[in-house]
Amino acid sequence: MMIAGLWLRPEQYGDPIAEIKAVRERVGLIDVSTLGKLRLTGPGVPALLERLYINQWLKLGVGRVRYGVMCNDEGVVLDDGVCAHLDADEWYMTATSSGANAIFEWIQSWLQSRWGAGVHPSRS
Repeated sequence: MMIAGLWLRPEQYGDPIAEIKAVRERVGLIDVSTLGKLRLTGPGVPALLERLYINQWLKLGVGRVRYGVMCNDEGVVLDDGVCAHLDADEWYMTATSSGANAIFEWIQSWLQSRWGAGVHPSRS
């Protein structure tokens, strides 16, 4: 087991080579319930996501999910995760278990800098 924020989760399930082979040849399942979860609502969410992540979000349709990487101003990776576009003005994003609070605060700093007008973040 390994520590993931406040959680313990498996680091591996036995032989890593056998795991890789099984997933590549058949199917794999991962429990991501330990990930940090943030809900973003409001019409400005896509524009804010364009600033938070290095990839594009403006054209991601409702019902779609995209993986993204977040970097600071110096290009250092802060976090990664997926973001789901649930409804016209509702998005759901994940962050690493131990980094969710820092990402929430980072989003708050963007909002205080007047980016993301009309965006309301909450922890899930």
